[in-house]
This record gives sequence, C-alpha cells and structure tokens, in this order.
Amino acid sequence: MQSVDELIESVREEIRRGDVLTAWDKVSEKVGAGEKSVELLYWGVLALARAGATEQALTHFERLAEALAGDVPRKLRIRIGSLHARLLKDRALNGPAAERADRLAEAARAYEEVYFLYPDSFPGVNASTLWTLAGDREHARQIATQVLALCAGQKPEEGEEEYYLRASEAEAALALGDRDGAAASLEKAAASAGHDFAALAGTRKQLRLLCAAAGIDPAILAPLATPSVAYCLGPSGVASLPPGREGELRERIDRALVQHRVGFAFGTLSAGAEIVFAEAALARGVELKVIFPFEIEEYRQIVVAPAGPEWLARFDRCLAGATEPIHYATTDSYLGDNGLFLYASRMAMGLTISKASTLDTEARLLVVRDEPGSANGDRFVDHEADFWQGSGFPVDTVETLPAAAPGASCNPGREAPQRAGGRVVKSMLFGDVKGFSKLREAQLPVFAREVLGTFSRVLESFGTRIPVKNSWGDALYVVAEDAVTGADCALSLQEAIGELHPEEHGLPAHLGLRLGGHVGPVFPVDDPVLGYRSYMGVHVSRTARIEPITPVGSVYVTDAFAAALALDRTGRFTTEYVGHIPAAKDWGKLRVYVLRRAQDAGLRD
Repeated sequence: MQSVDELIESVREEIRRGDVLTAWDKVSEKVGAGEKSVELLYWGVLALARAGATEQALTHFERLAEALAGDVPRKLRIRIGSLHARLLKDRALNGPAAERADRLAEAARAYEEVYFLYPDSFPGVNASTLWTLAGDREHARQIATQVLALCAGQKPEEGEEEYYLRASEAEAALALGDRDGAAASLEKAAASAGHDFAALAGTRKQLRLLCAAAGIDPAILAPLATPSVAYCLGPSGVASLPPGREGELRERIDRALVQHRVGFAFGTLSAGAEIVFAEAALARGVELKVIFPFEIEEYRQIVVAPAGPEWLARFDRCLAGATEPIHYATTDSYLGDNGLFLYASRMAMGLTISKASTLDTEARLLVVRDEPGSANGDRFVDHEADFWQGSGFPVDTVETLPAAAPGASCNPGREAPQRAGGRVVKSMLFGDVKGFSKLREAQLPVFAREVLGTFSRVLESFGTRIPVKNSWGDALYVVAEDAVTGADCALSLQEAIGELHPEEHGLPAHLGLRLGGHVGPVFPVDDPVLGYRSYMGVHVSRTARIEPITPVGSVYVTDAFAAALALDRTGRFTTEYVGHIPAAKDWGKLRVYVLRRAQDAGLRD
C-alpha cells in the first residue's frame, strides 16, 4: 500500500506536470476515506487553486485553517498561509473590476501577515506585487527591497527551493524597476525549475501582471516559457502513406515537435499519420493523451485493423504509453455514426486548450493533410483544421501526403461535414426544484404559475436554439443546440429563479433550482407519445445523473461540457473544477465542474 509520503510525492508530480485535476482527485479520494494528513490536503487544495477552482479551493481550505491551531511545521505554515492569500488574489482577479483594487489589497495584507510572522521571500514578494497591483507602489517597493536583502542572505538547496528563491529575486527586482537584475534571476530560476511546468506557469502569470502594471515589456519572461500543447491530427488510414514515405513523415513530425517545444499531445490513434504522431511524441518523452470516438476494441477493428496487424501492434504500444485518463465520445458502439468522430475531435480541441491555459502556454494544431483534390483524401482533417484556425489558434501543416492510388480503400466513418441521421451532438440540462415535494396542495397552482412560468419565459427567450423542453412536476429537461446556448440557458434559469422571491407568492423561501449539464451524442427520435422530436441515448441518462449531486443554486457540468466551452472565443463562461465524484444511481464517477458567467476580464491574463 502506498504511504502518505509516497502519495504526496505522486500528487506533487501530477501538479508539476500540470495535471492538477488528477492531483486533486487523488487527494480527494484519500481524504474522503479518512486520511488526516495536513500536508496532503495542502497539496490538494493547491492543485484546485492552480486549476482555477478558487471557490472550491476556499471551501476545502477551511480544514487547513483549523489545522494551523495544532503542531504544524514552519515551512508548511508558510505554505498554508500563502495559499490562503493566493486564493484571495485569485478571487480578486476573477471578480468585478470595481471591487478589484480593494480585494487585491486584502490579498496583499494576507501575504504580508505571513511575511511578518515568518520572514520568507515567497509571501514577501507576493505581498509586494499585490500592493503594486492595488496601487500602493511605495509600500510595494519597500517590501521588495526587504525581500532582495532576504534572498541575498539565503543559500538554498537545488531544485524547488532554488527556483522559488530566484523567482522571488526576479519579482522583487521587477517591482523596483531593475530589468537587468530581474533578467539575470529569471535565467537562474528557469535553469533550476526542471520539469515543474506548473511552477513556471504560475510565476509567468503573476509576473505578466506585474509587468503590465509597471510598464515593463513582458518579453523579459521568455526564460520561463513552458512546453506547448498540441492537438495532433492526420488522415485516417494508410492509403495515402506509401511505403518509403513514412520515414520522411516521421522526420517532419520530429522537427515540428522540437520546433514548437511540444510537451503534451492530444489526439486519436487511427492507423497512419496519427499513430506516427503518437510514436514520435512518446519517443521524445511528450505526454500523450488519447481521445476515442467510441469503445476501444471496436475502434481497433474498424479504424486500425484494415491497415494490417503491424498497425494493430503499433496502436497497442501507443495506447499502453498514453497517460490516463482515456477520454471517449461514447463508451458504447459505433453504429455507423460519423458524428462521433467530430465530437471526439472537438473534445480533444477543448482539452488541448484547457491544458495550455493551465500551463500558460500555447495551444496549436499539428496536422498532416492529404493532397488537395485527392479523390480518396480525408476532408475531415481540412474541416477540423479550418475550425481550429477559426477559433483563433495556430495551425501548422507538418506534411501533405500524396494522393492515394485509385480504388484504394479508406476507413469508414470520418466525414465532414457530418452526415444526416444517426446520433447528433447536443447540449442537455436536467433540473429539479428543492422543496417541491413538501408543498401543500393549495400551493401547487402557484408553483406552476410562478416557478414553471419563470422557466417558460426563460426558455422561450432562446427560440429555436432550444429545440426540446419538457417538465413533469418540478423536473425540467432541456436540449440546446450547442454548449454556449446550454450554458447561457442554465445560468439564465438560475438567475431568474434567484430573482423570484418565492415567499412573496406564498411559496417557501427555501425553494431553489439545481441543474446538471452535459454535451454528448444522442439519437433524435420522433416521440409518438409526446408528438414531437426528442432525443435519447446514454448521454441523456448521464446528464440526468448529474443533477442530483448538484447543490441548490448551482449548475454542474461534465468535462465534455467544459471542453466544449473552452472553444468559445467570446469567453462568456468559466468552469471551475469540483472533482471526480460519484454520480447518482450508481452511474460511476464523473469529472464535474461548476459553471459560472465570466466576470470582466480586467487584469486577468
């Protein structure tokens, strides 16, 4: 059995690689089973903070605050106190612009209190930066001067301690306007960071804010750059990959991975260019994340096996080298639905963008294309490359393969645009109203008029973007055309119910709505009972299992929903990770996020 110390190191390694959600899941499972380690919980809450799950992290921080009344080592006390201040900072940067200066000052005071109790460069330099952002430049400079003197007297060990000391030196130098001193310290910090990409990303984000406030060119932060994240896409099948061409393709892929400093690669594993992408990534130590459109064994037989046993063996080796978790459009069967390939591709895009955001790095598409005009060409690749570029992200064409020989067989399924028929991707919401079951008979007509009437007005405002809406009792089922519409609808429903004030209508004041959301492929059906078009499938059931675990007043959504929103260029919505938690009715565990509207971007990166 893994010891607590071993688990802590495992969690820290997940954080270093930027896989903060997995880190929190490991901690949450152990803490939920009764583990009392304060240090383990600290790293878990830090993982939530780095995931951008500020409110969730603040909730779990309460146990850390209570632990400070006991016997906690000095270094851990500094870390816990600084974590609380960091969460206040994140709340300030994500909050309304009108309140930002006051909230930043509150976070600065929290860092300064830790610095006063335990003179240490980390809380000290953070206090200095936040006073700069809050507008008190003179106080910020005073603390920065003290921090530099403190750093000069320290002789840290190599690795993490060396990194944070040099990063603190650089931050203090920037606060004092010493660009040369900051540049020298940043070079030293980068040299000692190793593969702690999360630390580099956190420092870059903070120093970018400081540079903006101090009028310093952020190009000075280049040494702290983290590896990029790539979505790797290529033609499905080997019809356009003639013997002797694969070696040249591999060389070009290798050059692209090096040129763009790719550290993380997302994609599927179709026979041909995509497997070559995966092999090249694994050979270079790039972390490989795999997304499948349907169940793995059927995928092997439909998409990979036609290329021959050698490609099946290569597929299996790549899959064995991929990093968990494996993602799926559906774990059910293919059933000839080419829309599953599109859904998996968009999920891969969203996951790529989210990972890049966590690591403060670039998300890009590395693509191998078929020759334009090829009769057997994979137009799906061009379709998805155009979509990615239209979403505002860079596309790099690694290679263009020659036209396949006339009559060459192609893999089934992947087409663009999607064929009519079969499953289609929709956004779905399930909701219910807490307290409905305890209403008196006389209150039911009032509930129908006020609460269901509120639902109706909100849903009608979306017009044809909400093709299906249904209710029974207090339950609500909504199908939206896409994730953005689903998100807007869900939050509009919550906002409308929040403004209702049920007690003014003779209803209990504690009535409240909870909503669960998911994006997935479903079957369109003409319901003979209801007399209109509806949707069925395992993803409808999955959506229904989220609502019972959602707190009243909130909207919980799946990772597929969060990934779809990551592709929305308007940035109107944010998703904050909750955890890998059991769904209702023994459905299994789901990665769940709380959905919110984004505040004014203001100082945020």
